[in-house]
Amino acid sequence: MQQELSRTLHQRLLHQGFDYNVRVTCQPSGQVLTYSCDVLVTNPPPKHHVEWTETVVCRAREIAGVPRCSSSPTGEALQ
Repeated sequence: MQQELSRTLHQRLLHQGFDYNVRVTCQPSGQVLTYSCDVLVTNPPPKHHVEWTETVVCRAREIAGVPRCSSSPTGEALQ
């Protein structure tokens, strides 16, 4: 999940014209199938970085054609 969220966020930034490094670390948030993911983006102006937290919510089982997990507030799909 961490790698996929990192890749998804990196692709979003690339689409906006920013080739920044993205590192994601996720931990269970205390609610079932919900994770708190810390996002660290580096390579903005020198000596600066951007950090935020995304919540990832997953389904207990797969439903055909529906992503198993998604992040909020952006709603980006993760498998």
